[in-house]
Amino acid sequence: MPVAGLVVTLTELDLLRDEACAALASDARITLGEMQRGGRLPVVLATDSVLEEQDLMNDVARTPGVLLVDLAFHDFSDVGEFSSDELPQRRRTRE
Repeated sequence: MPVAGLVVTLTELDLLRDEACAALASDARITLGEMQRGGRLPVVLATDSVLEEQDLMNDVARTPGVLLVDLAFHDFSDVGEFSSDELPQRRRTRE
């Protein structure tokens, strides 16, 4: 099971921040920590696959009220074999 520890920076607008926290908390794959100064929220993702984790991280980043998502920890040591070719690429190489 891939596990990722994130630091999610939320907006300073109270209503939008509360809505973002509620949206994140509604997903059973997401565990929220205690809000820190500067709108920083520790978040843990636990998914069934690396690709699901990647999709969930993208969903977190697109949540209204989320300004920034930093990856602090990532463990997928118990995941079966997969190829890095299966993961999304940030840069495409020229062929």
